[in-house]
Amino acid sequence: MTLDALLALNRWDGGLAYFLATGTLNIDPINVHLTLPWLHLPIVLAWVISMFVMSGIVTSLVSVNVMALVWLERKISGLIQNRMGPMMVGIIKPKGWATKHHSFWKWMSVWFGGWLQTLADGVKLLLKEDIIPTNADKWVFISAPILTFTACIMGYAVIPFTPNFPVLKDLNIGFLFIFAAGSYTAVSILMAGWSSNNKYSLLGGMRSAAQIISYELPLVLSLIGVVMMAGSLKMEDLVNWQRTVGAHHGHWFILYQPIGFLIFVISAVAETNRPPFDLPEAESELVSGFNTEYSGFRFSVFFLSEFASMFGACALAATLFLGGWSGPGSENGFIAFLWFLAKTYCMVLIFMWIRWTFPRLRVDQLMAFGWKILTPAALINVLWTGVEIALVKAHGYQHQYLYIWIPILLYCLLGIFVAKPKPRGDFSILQETS
Repeated sequence: MTLDALLALNRWDGGLAYFLATGTLNIDPINVHLTLPWLHLPIVLAWVISMFVMSGIVTSLVSVNVMALVWLERKISGLIQNRMGPMMVGIIKPKGWATKHHSFWKWMSVWFGGWLQTLADGVKLLLKEDIIPTNADKWVFISAPILTFTACIMGYAVIPFTPNFPVLKDLNIGFLFIFAAGSYTAVSILMAGWSSNNKYSLLGGMRSAAQIISYELPLVLSLIGVVMMAGSLKMEDLVNWQRTVGAHHGHWFILYQPIGFLIFVISAVAETNRPPFDLPEAESELVSGFNTEYSGFRFSVFFLSEFASMFGACALAATLFLGGWSGPGSENGFIAFLWFLAKTYCMVLIFMWIRWTFPRLRVDQLMAFGWKILTPAALINVLWTGVEIALVKAHGYQHQYLYIWIPILLYCLLGIFVAKPKPRGDFSILQETS
């Protein structure tokens, strides 16, 4: 590895290694220019240090963001279900001001209350005793939460947060890398269920493996239309297409792939084991599922991984369907980053809204919905995208939106004529006995 090679790398750890080796740092997207003449480390040592530093920074940022997501989810659950704990805990009202400025303190409680409950929950998890079952496979049991968190973090490596400046590297196959990294989650959860030597944990692990495999297919197929239209697997190219190509500049893929977006959201909720698809840890059936035997810090790692994977799925949706970092003033790296966060958190709110709205499905309903509805719908969407691309090449963009909304109309008609309500049960015996 030479200095020129480090300079050519479009990634944070490469730029940091070049800075440690030469003392010069130039980051144009965020307007950072720094020179330290006394800093000259060996290239190999600079590279190793940069790898550890960037890994620590990404892990720390994800951890802090997860704490904010936990607090936000408690707030949303409190608003939807009228729960006082997430709404009020943490707002201290002075006696003189409590009655005089009642509306102000009510506003403070609605928007900022509940933070002490999140803090207490984190302290409780860290103080709990760390227990390993006697008959558990110790090393598999210990490594399962680490692999789960690692798989969730790897996906962030290729997501572009600002123009031409991803977290680590904008790979030419970044689209495929995200799903390849995420597939490790099924293996790690199955490891946790099997190593616990507990039947409920094993059932939860098997459920998770079946669920992730079943919904990985429609999840990937829902994005094939995006790749077909952009003609690239590179994440930065997918964002730039939404800025510069299409019927008009600045149109997002959600307008061209509305069905694909809907399938992606549903499949992503199932992939992240979020309600109503949280069958691997269904409390009413499996105690706590694959993490039944985990406590303390190791349980908190699984908890952290769930929110990290949810935020990664929302970031992917913002990148592929909502234009990523693009927006007014996105030529500035900081403003582009704010646009990216705003779109990602809008998707986070949708995920949380779904969780506190719909009841949990049964296992057979979960599998049937994935294989009988989502997968065929995603295949039809891929087929129609090919037809749409051919029509655009033949007739131009003037009828683009007509091509887009035709399959939506067909899906609605299909649902009206095919979907039949199941007959209600015969309750005459109950009426006679009453």
